[in-house]
Amino acid sequence: MSNKHQSDTSLLMAELLASLSLAIDLGVGQPMEWVIRSCLLAVRLGGSLGLSERDCQDTYYISLLRHVGCTATAAGDAVFMGGDELTVAEGMTLDMHDMAQAMGFLFRNVAKGKPFFERARAITRALAAGPAYMNANHTAHCEVAVRVAETLGLGQGIQRGLWQVYERWDGKGTPKQLKGEELALPVRVIHLAQDAATFYTLGGVEAAVAMVRARSGRQFDPAIVEAFCRVAPDLLASLAAESTWQAMLDAEPGLPTWISGAQIDTAAEVMADFADLKSPFTIGHSRGVAALASAAAQQCGLPSADVVALRRAGLLHDLGRVGVS
Repeated sequence: MSNKHQSDTSLLMAELLASLSLAIDLGVGQPMEWVIRSCLLAVRLGGSLGLSERDCQDTYYISLLRHVGCTATAAGDAVFMGGDELTVAEGMTLDMHDMAQAMGFLFRNVAKGKPFFERARAITRALAAGPAYMNANHTAHCEVAVRVAETLGLGQGIQRGLWQVYERWDGKGTPKQLKGEELALPVRVIHLAQDAATFYTLGGVEAAVAMVRARSGRQFDPAIVEAFCRVAPDLLASLAAESTWQAMLDAEPGLPTWISGAQIDTAAEVMADFADLKSPFTIGHSRGVAALASAAAQQCGLPSADVVALRRAGLLHDLGRVGVS
């Protein structure tokens, strides 16, 4: 828990989003605290670049919510990948606009472990779907992320940034093919920070710096690349905190945002919908469980605090399912 404390009935927005980010880790098949480490590096990189407090705040929240739309396309991704959508995790390390990397990813992962002819059919379908499928996926992810930010009352800068998380410096991204400085500065920082944090975990400082330099001018803003490389060892070493969770909470720029009462219920509903989007057969399931649980608690005459707790438990009970293919 954070050492920033207000009351027993309030919750830090950062703590809520950090908790959600752990479920996002599951939903994209990444190690736990992958999103948190990316966020921490993005904020520290933003600080080294002299970003304004507002830009640092936007960087912080966009980092935590960047992949919150992952469950919205999970069912389609499972079909696209020939059975297991969580195999897309490797794609987080690749430049999917590099044809050799993209083809290698498909041949390694589509219908992995299936019989030869079944794999061949699945790979053929994936190749036919091509960029159009990925563009539609990215747009859906952005729509969900923006809706989540709006529902949680996060600002317009955060919402605009969430529309740009799949854009690229070279203009080859989606959904609007924004290019160069058309991308918001926090987004440009986040793009580099996520991949650098991932490669640092895989291969250390040298691997992170080599990847960043190789993608300069393509995925990443060259000026941010140069600034990062000058201080990379110190920035990356800071990820080795005893508690990455606590370090991320302490790194929140500006004054912390607290939520309470109905805002916590709204946040729990957001997390419920995030879990239920995993499958077209579970849309609305968690809200239904919550309604039944709270109604039963009232019928049994439980105290009002217990009724509230049971409703929230019903909303949250299926979060772990996002990590199951």
